Amino acid sequence: MEDDVTTETPIRLHAAVTVAGGDITVDVSGTDDQRANGMNCPEASTLSLIHYAVKCILAPDLPQNQGCDRPVHVKTKRGTVLDPIRPAAVSVRHITQQALADVVLKALSPVAGEYGAAGCHTSFPSFVLGGFDDRPEMRLDDGSQPYYVIADIIGGGMGGAEGLDGLNAIDSHGGNCAILSAEIMETLSPVRVRETVLVEGSGGHGKFRGGLGIRRDYEVLASDGILTGYCQQTRPDTAPWGLHGGGTGGLAALHPQPGHAAGRKPEEQDGRPDAQER
Repeated sequence: MEDDVTTETPIRLHAAVTVAGGDITVDVSGTDDQRANGMNCPEASTLSLIHYAVKCILAPDLPQNQGCDRPVHVKTKRGTVLDPIRPAAVSVRHITQQALADVVLKALSPVAGEYGAAGCHTSFPSFVLGGFDDRPEMRLDDGSQPYYVIADIIGGGMGGAEGLDGLNAIDSHGGNCAILSAEIMETLSPVRVRETVLVEGSGGHGKFRGGLGIRRDYEVLASDGILTGYCQQTRPDTAPWGLHGGGTGGLAALHPQPGHAAGRKPEEQDGRPDAQER
């Protein structure tokens, strides 16, 4: 996983899975030490996503119950990203949870049979914008400007599997988030959704390809605001992994375009060579 906040050194998640009789032990103690950022994952979340990944392979159709968890034993190490010591920051743990599920699924892939799948979108691209809506038509009766905050989460592709392509544009694994509708975003904030499309070729090449990611183009209609955006899987070494010789998935990216105002053509912007990228 990318860190890029406290250091350029990536975060290494490690899982070793051992099957002995009717028991399975998932050892994640080889994971890197906790970091000075919010991507540390508390033990409860670590246990949850490990149990999820094991169940995906061994009993996907069985209703969840305690018997599903009883034979699964998890070994962590205190002070690592997957079992941090207080007061470690954990606010962005969801990114790490998603990556952890993928790591365990990868470790189980040799015995997964028909339930095995390639790496998934775990990048969790997020768009959060807040500020004062200074459009003239939005001014309140007392002359003040209304404050707004809007958030969006962009899905990606599920890994391909034997006999079928991966699902397109979903929030994988432990996620249950859906992309915000353009109508809601444009009603509640000065943000216009110019385009939402599937990215052709982003699923990776193979006999059965991975699911396609999403590209979404936003336009901010207010003159100011504070934007927070982040994602993972932006580099070749963190891209969704292929299975049985299949190619890796496409990379996530954020492309800010300052000055790309409504009604102006991309070539009329700041002259950057990437001005037409979204």
